[in-house]
Amino acid sequence: MTQRNKRIKLIALMGILILCLFLSLFAGRYPEFGFLSPVTLKGDPTARNIFYNLRIPRIILGLLLGMALGSSGLFFQTVFNNPLVDSSMLGVTQGASLGAAIGIVFFHSNPWIIQSLAIGLGMSGLFLSVVSARKIHYGGWTLRLILSGSVISALFGAGLSLLKVLADSRNQLHAIEFWLMGSLGFTIWQGLPLVIVITCVCLFILWKYRWRINLFALDSEVATSLGVRIQMEQMLLMTAAVFAVSATTSLSGIIGWIGLIVPHLSRRLFGSDTQYSLPGSMLIGAILILVCDNGVRILSPSEIPLGIITSFVGVIIFILLMGDKKK
Repeated sequence: MTQRNKRIKLIALMGILILCLFLSLFAGRYPEFGFLSPVTLKGDPTARNIFYNLRIPRIILGLLLGMALGSSGLFFQTVFNNPLVDSSMLGVTQGASLGAAIGIVFFHSNPWIIQSLAIGLGMSGLFLSVVSARKIHYGGWTLRLILSGSVISALFGAGLSLLKVLADSRNQLHAIEFWLMGSLGFTIWQGLPLVIVITCVCLFILWKYRWRINLFALDSEVATSLGVRIQMEQMLLMTAAVFAVSATTSLSGIIGWIGLIVPHLSRRLFGSDTQYSLPGSMLIGAILILVCDNGVRILSPSEIPLGIITSFVGVIIFILLMGDKKK
C-alpha cells in the first residue's frame, strides 16, 4: 500500500467524521424527530439551550473520548505486542472507576470531586504499575509491567466492590452502576475545559511521536541501537495515553471495547505503520463514538448508556474480524 493511498484513506475518514459531527449537531428529537433548522435555532430559546449547552459539549467530549481510546489502544497493543490489550491493562479504567465511586459515596456526588478523583486514581494505576514492575526481578520490562498492571487492576477492582457494598442502595449504588455503564448524556460545560486541555496536549504528544512507536515493538537491544531511549520515551508516551483516557473517562464513565477494536480496524486500513495507523485510530475511534452516541440519542426515546451500545458493536466487530481470514 502506497503512502498516497494511506493519505487518501485518512482524508476519507476525516470526511466521514465531519458528516458525523454535522449529524450530531443538528439531528435529534427536539422539537420533533429530524433535523434542527436554523430558523428554529434562532427563534426557539429551548432549542438554542439544547444546541449550545448540551449538544456541543457532548460532541466535544465524544470526539476527544474516541480519539483518546483509539490512540491509546493502538499504543498499548504495539508496545506490549499483544492485540488484546488496552489502557485497562495498567489499572487505568479500574482506578478511574474507584475514584468516581469514592466521590459518589463519600462526597455526595460532587462533580468536581468525582472528576478529580477519577483522573487522579486513573493516573495512579500507571504509577503503581510502574513502581511494582521495578520490584519484580524476573522477565523483561514489558512482561513485568503487564503482571504488575494486572495486580493493580485487581486491587482497584476489590476496592470498587467494597464501595458498592457500603453505598446506599437507593441512590449511591445506582449512581455508581450508571457511571460504570458510561454515557455522554450528562455532559455539560462544567469541567470540560480542563479535559479539553489535558486531552489535546496528550493527543498531540502521541501524534508527534507516532513514527517512533513502531520501534517499541522491536527487541529492546535493537531499539536502543537505533537511538531509542526505550524506558524514557515509553514512559512519556504511556503517561500521555493514560492521562488522555483518565481525563475523558472522568466525565463519560467507562466506555468499553473502543480501545480494543479500533486499533484492529486501523491496522486493516493502514497496516502496522503507526505513522498512519495512529491518526487512523484517532479518527475511527471518534467516528465510532459519535455514531453510537447518535444512535442512543436519536433513535431511543429513553437514552441507553453509551457503554452498553459500544459493547454490543465492539463484540460484533470483533467476531467479524476473527472470522475474516484476511491478515
